[in-house]
Amino acid sequence: MWQLFILCDANSEHRVNNMTEREIDNLNLGDELALQLLEEHGPLMSGEILWRTIGFTTADAFRQAKLQNRLEISVFSLPNRRGTFAFTKHVANWLRKLAKEIDM
Repeated sequence: MWQLFILCDANSEHRVNNMTEREIDNLNLGDELALQLLEEHGPLMSGEILWRTIGFTTADAFRQAKLQNRLEISVFSLPNRRGTFAFTKHVANWLRKLAKEIDM
């Protein structure tokens, strides 16, 4: 059984349960990426997983982009935790948007 969170925008989320393999085959690239990210990483991403997923090759490049406010997703700190975090659904939405731009 599969669970898919279709992330339409930052303010809405639709949950589809019990997807068949046929339905999964009909997902577009953005939906596939969202499904994979949520299954593998849960609701939050951080560290190397985060910066590599959004296209940075090094932690220093990510850090510089963050300092210069050049990140295209919202990132944040958590109390009593080291590092920078992002919501997986925001990363997935950004990737979906990128996939749509590339498909055009």
